[in-house]
Amino acid sequence: MKRIILFLLTSIICVLSFSQGIYIEGKGFKGYIFPQGHAVCGFPPNPNSFTPSKEDIEDVEQILKQHFQDNFKNRSVIKYYGYPRLNRKTLKNYIRQYVGVLAENGNKVIFINFIHKKDEIISLEDIKKDLIYVLDGGTYYWRIHIDITSKKIINMEINGVA
Repeated sequence: MKRIILFLLTSIICVLSFSQGIYIEGKGFKGYIFPQGHAVCGFPPNPNSFTPSKEDIEDVEQILKQHFQDNFKNRSVIKYYGYPRLNRKTLKNYIRQYVGVLAENGNKVIFINFIHKKDEIISLEDIKKDLIYVLDGGTYYWRIHIDITSKKIINMEINGVA
């Protein structure tokens, strides 16, 4: 009996750990939504995670398009590491990975990981399976957090260049 329970628990953990992201495509964006309970980067699932809906992703993409250039066009980091350039027009050049988390105040926050479509190192299979975290690479790899409840960009990270 103990072996059966152990087997079932192991099977459930493996299914959650190796499930793939859910493909989503809209006007100007393509990406993968990671469902609630997905183990991200080998870490256990976040108990505050949720599966973003198609409407959540459409909302977050609208917020991104409305506020992106205004909030970040004058940042020196983009001027320094700005190849390829980051602006509203170039957002379509990135594949996204979406992870939903409920903040302490109850707001829905979507973490978006951006990987440039011209990347030749990371395979599409890898992008579907797990959140990709790259050190270096400049604006080929970057991340943003958007609070869809308050409709605000709350954090942005752009990789450095070695």
